Amino acid sequence: MFAVVRGLIQSGLLHATEIKIDYEVFRLHHTFTVGFLLAFFVIVTTKQFVGEPIECDITQEGTEDLINTYCWIHSTYVIPKAFYKEVRNS
Repeated sequence: MFAVVRGLIQSGLLHATEIKIDYEVFRLHHTFTVGFLLAFFVIVTTKQFVGEPIECDITQEGTEDLINTYCWIHSTYVIPKAFYKEVRNS
């Protein structure tokens, strides 16, 4: 049975075509998206471990490592406009 199928394939009567469910433009998009994300991942990681790592505003000395680790994990940030607003007592 396999010999018959192999003979049909080799003779060209029975051929399998590659099925593509996306177009070239779509493949370019997801290829470049992955490359783009990987490039920025490398930039951010290199900046953190090799260059100047992120630094949070610290009011007390001695807790720098703790606060910077917290800021890195929880992506906290400072809004400069908020420094000049009054806090209401409710």
